[in-house]
Amino acid sequence: MREPTLHEGLQALRADRASEPAAIRAVTRLASEFGTPLYVYDKATLTGQFRSFFAAFAPRFPKLRIHYALKANSNGALLSLLRAEGAAAEVVSLGEIRAALRAGFRGDEILFTSSSKGPEEIAKAVEIGAVVNVDSRDELEQVAIHAGATGRTARISFRINPGVDPHTLHQINTGITESKFGLHLEGGLARAGYARAKELPSIRIAGVHCHIGSQITEIEGYVTTARKMLFFVRELKDGLSIRLSFVDLGGGLGVPYHDGEEGLAPEALASALEPLWRKFTADAGYEPELWLEPGRFFVGPAGFLVTRVNSVKETPLKVFVNVNAGSNTLLRPAMYAAHHRARVVGRTGAPETLDIAGDVCETGDILAAERRLPRPEAGDFVVFLDAGAYGFSMASTYNARPLPAEVLVDGDTAALRLVRRQRLEEPGVEMGRLPRREPAPDVVLHGQLVGRQAELLDEKAHDPGVAVLREPGIEIDRRRARPQHLHRSDVRRVVHAPRAVDGRVVVVDDQAAVARGTVPSPRTAIIPRPRPLRPGPRTGESPLPPRPASAPSAPGATLRAANAPGSGNDGRAR
Repeated sequence: MREPTLHEGLQALRADRASEPAAIRAVTRLASEFGTPLYVYDKATLTGQFRSFFAAFAPRFPKLRIHYALKANSNGALLSLLRAEGAAAEVVSLGEIRAALRAGFRGDEILFTSSSKGPEEIAKAVEIGAVVNVDSRDELEQVAIHAGATGRTARISFRINPGVDPHTLHQINTGITESKFGLHLEGGLARAGYARAKELPSIRIAGVHCHIGSQITEIEGYVTTARKMLFFVRELKDGLSIRLSFVDLGGGLGVPYHDGEEGLAPEALASALEPLWRKFTADAGYEPELWLEPGRFFVGPAGFLVTRVNSVKETPLKVFVNVNAGSNTLLRPAMYAAHHRARVVGRTGAPETLDIAGDVCETGDILAAERRLPRPEAGDFVVFLDAGAYGFSMASTYNARPLPAEVLVDGDTAALRLVRRQRLEEPGVEMGRLPRREPAPDVVLHGQLVGRQAELLDEKAHDPGVAVLREPGIEIDRRRARPQHLHRSDVRRVVHAPRAVDGRVVVVDDQAAVARGTVPSPRTAIIPRPRPLRPGPRTGESPLPPRPASAPSAPGATLRAANAPGSGNDGRAR
């Protein structure tokens, strides 16, 4: 009889069967290999969510484009999967623009939406040919000036505030009149914006956009918004002779966060919007593309946060289960009083009322309050469900705690993706100057942080990379080897590594050695003889020598170091 796969174990957790062998095996295996806290994403769930959404809308709306809202989760592995499924990208920052490009999205597949765009962000969006979703008249003028100065024509839409309350949390209710987002329909403000855009030679009007909020579970808000938006599109055609290429009705579909709860089904939403769209296209005499932009719906249910119990404490009023994650790891409970289902792995005792408390020094750092769960013991695992959206993307290093790793599960395989866990206690890592979360080639060698956020040679690449060091003949499995006795000044440059390298750090002298692929098996490491560390660079000097001018512009990609079990930190990837 075959053993259950990791995917099957994750599904057992979702079905509230956390005491079954499949769940125990999956969580124990993942925690043992990658450490905790750990974000786990299930590929089958992610692709299934996208396909169910597409299947609901595509037959009803033949001119359809589905964007993924990167703010929900910008992990490069997930972006690549969604792009392969046919998604385009909706982004809100320069960092997300770069993440989308690295994942292979073309510029014309990107919609850039933000209520406060900086000059550098506008410049990049115009340069790559993205649609700039303009939020104000002031911003329109800035986009026009930049495009004109660079000899380009900027493709724009306006974000519209329709004045609709979708009955969601106030903090994520973006369609109400008092919201900071968009040009209002009332008072003719949105119409005046389009009239002005039509006058600007460096602007090409492409479409119209709205997004009324997130975690919406009622259809009525979408229907009311669609009626208002489609009436406005008719007004633009009849009054200003503007025919739009697309109408974007946003995203925000809610997902269930409680057992027995149902979210907003794509089929129900598509069915409600279809008659409105058919009438609009008949009356308008043309049919633009329908754009939609879910984020949470795709990635939320695919994500799990695995935590380890540090201790259990009884007080006169409560029983606290203290885990090794907190509001710095999963912010939503503290920020929104959001509910995430929690599963105690492997315990079958009678349920008790427990508070699952985080490790952040805040009274409000409670991940799950007053839950009826079996009491765990120190060393047990507690897993939070539906953590794929606004989990890692909102994480921080508050309390000087490192960011968690992220793992993608595909059937029975798991691979560390993109993000390492910083080792803040190491020499050379100063508080307030933590390595950026954005993918960059860092390697931990002998307690030193080397690699220093070196520039990626190709922003669009997203395959595993290798660090090329001056010390030849050393090959290190980056998931298993202890930090080596090499100084940070040994780092030379980052080059492309074929997939055959399988995520190992290869210490070589030249790129040709990398191409030969002479590396040991994934479970082995060739360890050099320890040697004294040379003095580091003086204050103010760069720890990295400049990349030689002759270095090839290879499609290098991200590298994240990982420390193995026994490395002094629970075997956690750094």
